[in-house]
Amino acid sequence: MIRGACIAACVLFAPALAQDEGDDPFVVVEQYLADLGLDELRAEYLEDQLDAMGGADRVSVARRLAELYARMLRDAPDDAARSRLESKAEALLEAIPQVESDELRLSLARA
Repeated sequence: MIRGACIAACVLFAPALAQDEGDDPFVVVEQYLADLGLDELRAEYLEDQLDAMGGADRVSVARRLAELYARMLRDAPDDAARSRLESKAEALLEAIPQVESDELRLSLARA
């Protein structure tokens, strides 16, 4: 619940965070979360966006999410977090086979 509220707040304030008037609010929010190092919130945000997208945009977001999952898997603090991320990563690779993330596949193999 709190995560959803944080993401909603970021989305609402995205226009204020934008450097230029033409900045894409989706990209602004994602970059803001990345800059703050909020990987779990960023992953949740990308997951939500992925569900709402189609076509080339969906593959692009899935690639960024795969890179994020790979880093999160490497940095997972415990087995429970690693297991949860493994499930999400495998589901992503299965749902969107166009995501050719060698880094994510290697991270899954190491885990």
